[in-house]
Formats: sequence, structure tokens, C-alpha cells
Amino acid sequence: MYTTMRLSGVAVATVLLISILAAVSDQTVSAQTVSAQTVLAQTVPGDTRNIQPDKKKAAGPQLPNRFFAMNFDWYDPTVASHEVQADLLKKLGYQGYQYLGTMEGLPEVLGIMEAKGLRVETAALRGAYNISVDPDAKYKPALKDMIRELKGHGTLVVIGFSSRKYKYSSPEGDALAVAAARELADYARQFGLRVAIYPHANQWCERVEDALRIARKADRANLGICFNLYHWLKADRGRDLDRLVAATKRHLFLVTINGTSPEGSMETLDRGGYDVYSFLKPFIASGYKGPIGLQCCGIRGDARDNLRRSMAAWQTLSARLASERTSTTPGGSRSAN
Repeated sequence: MYTTMRLSGVAVATVLLISILAAVSDQTVSAQTVSAQTVLAQTVPGDTRNIQPDKKKAAGPQLPNRFFAMNFDWYDPTVASHEVQADLLKKLGYQGYQYLGTMEGLPEVLGIMEAKGLRVETAALRGAYNISVDPDAKYKPALKDMIRELKGHGTLVVIGFSSRKYKYSSPEGDALAVAAARELADYARQFGLRVAIYPHANQWCERVEDALRIARKADRANLGICFNLYHWLKADRGRDLDRLVAATKRHLFLVTINGTSPEGSMETLDRGGYDVYSFLKPFIASGYKGPIGLQCCGIRGDARDNLRRSMAAWQTLSARLASERTSTTPGGSRSAN
């Protein structure tokens, strides 16, 4: 009888041990399954389920300036589709998108972005936006096609100027540049749109002063300029920012930023040795309330991670600048937007 009871005890113990092992195995499999699903969600091209805005968004007021992303899809094929781009931007808190592409692709992009509550903030027509100022050169008619397509969308039309004949910043090309800018601005006004001249390093119109000179000569209320941090660092050796902010105030339609070295480089907004806060501060202090673009051209790697980090940095910058803007308003109250 003792032997029988001992065997029964062993049997019970064995059953308990098997049950415990089975439960542990089930938990392990479950954990592995969850882990695998998480990895899959993070690696399937086009999946944005795990991309969320920063939950620790900087406290306090934010700037009224619309913040949008530019050229972030160049080196990451997993964000190639405009549907994925729109979903990603919306989830991270960006308010808009820059279109740089063909005329054929523009209507679709407008529809996709606006369906997500995003604005196509700026549009530049690939192969046409950079206008030659060489003798007898003419801008491409497709620019007017784009302007007509953008009616009612509030998009800023972006153009630039280049030359194979004239030296960078030389006023010799001004006559043709002024004529083209004036004609496009007049045409855009019919559709309720504005046009901005985009200075670009290593082009004829490479400095902020070049774009401003053309805009002033053209003398159209809906013609202005862009102030691009990267191209300013690359092309302007004087670096007299306060003077330029004051000079461009009436004509400034767009400011773009990115993380950068003091010499000029393309990095996410949370990186680089240059103080972007000090760059933005005089614009905000002067009353600039227009859009601010995040320039991502040349930034490689995971576009989702790049955009997430840049948004977190922007939230901190925006909160800091907004609090200073509020504290300097007479009576300590927030100024009207």
C-alpha cells in the first residue's frame, strides 16, 4: 500500500510538473508571437502603425507657423508611396508636405494629402522650376499649367534661377529673371496664389540678397522669397542674419530649417553643431508667421525615425520661441495670430 501511495504521489507530481511546463511554454510562445508581430509591424514596407507623435510634447504654447516636411522620401523606399507619406506625416504631427515632381503626379498628391488634412505647402515642378536667365531663354509653359492646377489649394509656387553664362549673383541676368518672375506672379494672382524665389547654393540666384533683389525689381505683392538655412550657410559668407531678417521682412514667404553644422550640412533637426534656435529667433521676433519647412534633402536612413526625431526637436524649439514671443508681448499676453 505504501508503494502504491508513493507511486500515486509521483504521478501527481509528474502531472503538476507537465502542467507547469506547458503553461511556461504557452507564455513563451505568446511572448515570441507578440515580439514577432511587433518586429513585423516595424519592418513591413509602408506600415506606420507604430509611428506615433512624441507623447512628451513640450508643454506650453506652440508657434502659429505651419510646420511641414520636404524631400524626406528620397532615400527610403519604404515611404515611396504618397499614401504612406501622408499617413506618416499626419501621425507625427506635421501640417503639410512639399511637392517636387512632375505635372502628371500633382493632382493625385493634392487629393491624397488633403484627404488626411494636410496641405501641399509648396510645389516645385521638376525640370521646370529652375529658370534659366541666359539670353533668349524662356521658362517652360508647364509652370503655368501647375499654377492653374493649384488654384484653391493655398500652395506656394516655388521657382529658382540659374545660368550657364553669368557668374553666381551677377546682376547681368536680372532683366530676364525679373521679367519671368513678374509674369508668373501676375498669372498666379489670377488664381489666388503666391510665388516665391528659392535661393540655391551654386546657382546664379544663390544668395538671399539675389532673390530679394529680383523680387524688389519685379515689384509684385504676391512675389516673395524663401530663406533656406542650409543654402544661406553655404552661400553667404557675411552671415549678417539680423540685417537680412530686417531686409526681407516684407518679401519673406517661407523659411526652411534643418539640423546642420556651422558650415552647412543636412542633418535631422536634433543633430548638428549649429544653433537653429538662434537662427529662427530673429524671424519670430520680427513677426514672421508664415510656414516653416523641414528640409530633409540628402538625409539618409530611416525616414520614419528621421521625421520622428526632427518633430521632437521642433516641438522643443517651437515651445521655447512661443514662450519668449508671449513674454515679450505688451502686458504679457499672447499677440494675435
